[in-house]
Amino acid sequence: MTLTVKSRLTCVQCDATYRELDKHGIEYEVEFLDVDAAALEGAKALGYLQAPVAVLSNEAIDLIFGTLTEDEAKQVALNPHWSGFRPDMIEELARRLDEKGVPRLTEEEVRERAAARKARKDQLKAELQGQVAA
Repeated sequence: MTLTVKSRLTCVQCDATYRELDKHGIEYEVEFLDVDAAALEGAKALGYLQAPVAVLSNEAIDLIFGTLTEDEAKQVALNPHWSGFRPDMIEELARRLDEKGVPRLTEEEVRERAAARKARKDQLKAELQGQVAA
């Protein structure tokens, strides 16, 4: 199951989204809109102009929605993508993952991923600052 968070390097709502996902042990990937043109175009193609943009993979959509009838799917309080800090969507995603028995990240895995994400953000910020200074 893949959730991608299209994020900005400096973004309070993005950081809040990471914390909420981490709190629930939900695995996700981060694409930084500041440096990834394809990620930015993908967010715009979905109609979003505000970060973060969270997007479930087709695999995740099939897992969560695949057994629902069309009428049932319309009543699910979870969209396959959303923008901004949406703890309600993250809660609903966590509930749906629990229903499907999807394993969660351990606290140690969450800490390791958060440290790696922070290091990557710091590296990208430094690279962007170097480009501006040059």
